[in-house]
Amino acid sequence: MPIWFVIALATAVVWGISYSIDEYLVKTHISPPFLCFITAILSAPIYAGIALYQKNFVPSWKNLTQNHDAMLAFGVVFVCGFFASLGILESIRLKNATLSSMIEITYPLFTALFAWLFFKDVQINSFTWIGFLFVLIGVFIIQKTS
Repeated sequence: MPIWFVIALATAVVWGISYSIDEYLVKTHISPPFLCFITAILSAPIYAGIALYQKNFVPSWKNLTQNHDAMLAFGVVFVCGFFASLGILESIRLKNATLSSMIEITYPLFTALFAWLFFKDVQINSFTWIGFLFVLIGVFIIQKTS
């Protein structure tokens, strides 16, 4: 099994844990914006420490600040990440973690679409389309039954 697959699957497990606990927090103790805020504040030094340890903090900073395209791309990623984090937590607060994450799972379709639109990079094949179709059918069923 390729390492990228193991890492992606492990990440899905961790997101599942996180979303379950997020639901508990945003429905009983704290607001979605506060959860995003406190998570960002606490994770920033950890990410910085990892980048420093890997010796790529300074080169990455230089690459980002000296390249207009990279800075623009970073701005888009920042804005998208901000709204995505806040949006999923608000969706979890309004419904629940299970259904919100099942709807959110459509994001690979949008990833493929935007990879093609922005970079003319086709990342799908016939089996990927079949998988997308199953996901969309599942989302349709969830929306109709919940």
